[in-house]
Amino acid sequence: MSQQKAKKISPLKWLAGVLAFVAVIVGASALGMALNRGGEPPQPSELAGGLGIFAMFLGGLFLLVGVVLYTLVLVSNCFISNFDRPFMPFIGKRLWTANLLVGIFLQIGGGLMLWPTVAQLAARVLPSAIVIPVTFFVPVVLLQIFFIWFSILRPLSPALIRRRLAACGISEEQMAAGIPIGISNPSKSSLKKFTIIEEDLGMLWVTPDTLIYRGDTMGFDIGRSQMIEVERKVDAGAVSAYFGAVHVIIRFHEADGTERRTRLHVESSWTMTGTARELDRLAKTIEDWADSGSTQAATASAALAS
Repeated sequence: MSQQKAKKISPLKWLAGVLAFVAVIVGASALGMALNRGGEPPQPSELAGGLGIFAMFLGGLFLLVGVVLYTLVLVSNCFISNFDRPFMPFIGKRLWTANLLVGIFLQIGGGLMLWPTVAQLAARVLPSAIVIPVTFFVPVVLLQIFFIWFSILRPLSPALIRRRLAACGISEEQMAAGIPIGISNPSKSSLKKFTIIEEDLGMLWVTPDTLIYRGDTMGFDIGRSQMIEVERKVDAGAVSAYFGAVHVIIRFHEADGTERRTRLHVESSWTMTGTARELDRLAKTIEDWADSGSTQAATASAALAS
């Protein structure tokens, strides 16, 4: 079995992605300032009084709604009650919607809560005409960056996997020995996927002789002799790639001899940098498993020769 050294996203692609994100933020801020040009903007000093109190109250209300929505999504397993049938056909849109709504309420709520204090501090160094819009957008943007790095809905994927596999007859003891993962087809561009990149969610078991995957809609068993290669390839369509993540792609022969490539996604880390480390550990686990066959064969041959 061959292995490929992990190569992270190129500096040029990383810079292009970051610049695109910055362009969107700057464009949105400029649009907001342009729409407000006809009116008289409030003065930073006003945020020390009634306007500031109202902003903090509204921010607290947004935060409360965000926390309630977040709790409902987790407790209800994204509003799924029946795990006797596959959830992948519709979970992508639900996860995307939940992440969007929860993120909006938490980001705007946090921005409004911080706005009065940040505006009064910035008024010492910025022209009064731009203090209000700039100090509102900056906290919101920083919170948005935080929620890009921090996967707030991360507990949901392992919960969905466990509920679905339990409905399929797999015990808690068996699941405790598995690794929650998602899989996707590396030949399809992730940039064209609107909701989630994963095409299936499930559990991977690394047994002495076989890699076993059982998911929501599919499964496979890979014997050591079937494994061809463990690739490490950046998925440019994944946000985690901009935090150093290099995905694991396994190339193997199926039982009928057909060659197949499958990309693996880890589903247990809360952060994008943590995802990068988890992918490295997953790759090493599979590589060590694949190489242990050749090590065992070499040991056996040496014993026979002696």
